[in-house]
Amino acid sequence: MGRSERSDAGYVTIFLLLLISVLLLVFAGLTRSLDRRREEAEAAGTLATAVSGVKAEYNRYIFDRYHILLLDVGFGGKGKGEIEELITQSIEENSGFSVSDVQLTEVRYLGEDKCAEFRRQIRESLIYLGLEAAADEFIGKTDGQDEPVSQSRLDELEAETKGHDTDEAGGEGSEIEGTDIGGSDGESSGDFAGDVPEGYQPDSGKKKDPRKGIRKITPAGLALLILPENVRFSDVEIPMDEVPSRGLFQNEGALVDNGFRSFSGLRKTISGNKGWGSVLTDHAAQLVYAGKMFRCLTDPADEGEKSALNLELEYLVSGAPTDAENYKKAVSKLIALRLGFNFASLLADPARMAEVKSVAISVTALTPFLYPLTKYLIAACWAYAESAADVYLLVRGKKVNLTKSHAAWKTDLTHLLDFSALSGEEGDSHGLTYREYLLILLAFDMDATYLHMLDVMQINACQADVSGGDPTFRMVNAITAFGVDAEIDLSDTRVCLHEEGGY
Repeated sequence: MGRSERSDAGYVTIFLLLLISVLLLVFAGLTRSLDRRREEAEAAGTLATAVSGVKAEYNRYIFDRYHILLLDVGFGGKGKGEIEELITQSIEENSGFSVSDVQLTEVRYLGEDKCAEFRRQIRESLIYLGLEAAADEFIGKTDGQDEPVSQSRLDELEAETKGHDTDEAGGEGSEIEGTDIGGSDGESSGDFAGDVPEGYQPDSGKKKDPRKGIRKITPAGLALLILPENVRFSDVEIPMDEVPSRGLFQNEGALVDNGFRSFSGLRKTISGNKGWGSVLTDHAAQLVYAGKMFRCLTDPADEGEKSALNLELEYLVSGAPTDAENYKKAVSKLIALRLGFNFASLLADPARMAEVKSVAISVTALTPFLYPLTKYLIAACWAYAESAADVYLLVRGKKVNLTKSHAAWKTDLTHLLDFSALSGEEGDSHGLTYREYLLILLAFDMDATYLHMLDVMQINACQADVSGGDPTFRMVNAITAFGVDAEIDLSDTRVCLHEEGGY
C-alpha cells in the first residue's frame, strides 16, 4: 500500500471517530433531555397529585349539610402555610425530588365578588338536589304581585286627603260604639319584657276609635301575642364581629307605624314593600336553596341535626344576634308585607269599606274636614289587624294567599287583634307558607342574604360537639379554587411548575 493510500485511510478513521463521537454526544444529550423531560413530567404529576390531595381536604361538614364545596385555608388555625407544607411533603414523598419553594397563587374565595362563587355552587346544588321545579313553583305562587296598591291609586287617595294629612288625623275625635281588642293564646316571655302595656285587658266597656286600641300594643308586643306556645328560642348569641356579615342587617324595608296618624306614613309603608317580583325571578334558585337548607319557626331542625340557632331563616331575614330578636323583626316585616295586600283588598271591598266609613264619620263628628283622611287610616288600621291575623296563622303552619277575597277576610272591625276566633281556621290550601313568606322578605336584600347564609354555615360548622365541627373554622378562609407555583430540584436542574385546582 502506498503512502498516499495510508494517509487517506487515516483521514477516514479520524473522520469516523469524530462522527461517532458527535453521535455519542448527540445521543447522550438526547438521553439527558429525555431523562429531564421524564423527571419534569414526574414532578408535574406529583404536583398535580399533591394539589388533588389538598382538594380532598374540603370541609366535610359544610358539604354534607349544605352541599357546598370549600377548602379552609386556615387549616385548623395553622394558616395557608399548612397547604404549602402538605404539597411539599407530598411531592418529596412520592417522587424523591426535593422542593425548594411552594407558593399559593390565584386564590378564589367563596365570598368574594358579592359571593359569586357561593351563588354558582348554590345553582349547581339545586340541580343535584332536584329542586329546579321548586323554584318555578315558588315564582308561580307569587305571580309577581309585588305592588298590591299601584302608585296611581295611592296618588288618587293622597289627592283626596290633600290638606288634611296631620300627625293626629281624627285621633282624638269622638268615641264610637263597637270596638275592642281581644286576647291571644301566646305566653309571656322575658325576651319581650315591657312590650305589652302593664294591666292590659280586653276593653269590654265603651267602644273607641280602633286605632286607639291598636296603639296600646307595640310591634314587639304584638309579636309576643302571635307567638305559638310551643316555640322555644335558642340561648345562643351570635358573635357578630366574627361572622362574614360583620353585623350587617338586612334592609329593614318600611316597617309599620301602628299609630296610623298620617297618609304619608301609610304610603311610605306600602310603597317600601314592593319591587321584589323581579328579584324572585333572578334569585329564585338561591331562595329555594335557602328555604331547603335553613330551619325556621314552623320547621325546626331534624332529629340529630344540631343547629346553634333554632330560627335560622329568621336570622337570614333580620341578621340579629338572637332568636328572639330575629323573630320579632321577622314578624314586623311580615305584617308590613301583608298590610299592602290587605289594604288593597279592603279598598276593593264595598261592604267592609261601608263599615269603615261609618266608623270614620263617628270619629270625625267634631272635625268633619278630617273624614276623607280618617277613613283611609282606619281602613289601614283594620288591614294591619288582618295582617297580624295572617301572621298568627302562618306561624302555626297555615297557608295564606297573597291577595284576599271578601270571604277569606278573617277579622272584623269590632274585635281587632282577637285571635281566639282563629283557633279553627284552616288557612288557604293553595296559599304561601310562613317559610315562603320569609323567602319573599329575603328578596328585599339579596346581598345581605348571601352573607347571612354564610354566617349560619359558619356558626354551625364551629360547633365542637358535632361530627366534623371545628371551632377555628371561619368563612373568611373558605376558598373554592387556587393555584400553586412550585420550584422543584431535579437531578441536575431546578424547574418551576404551576398547577391549579378547584371545585
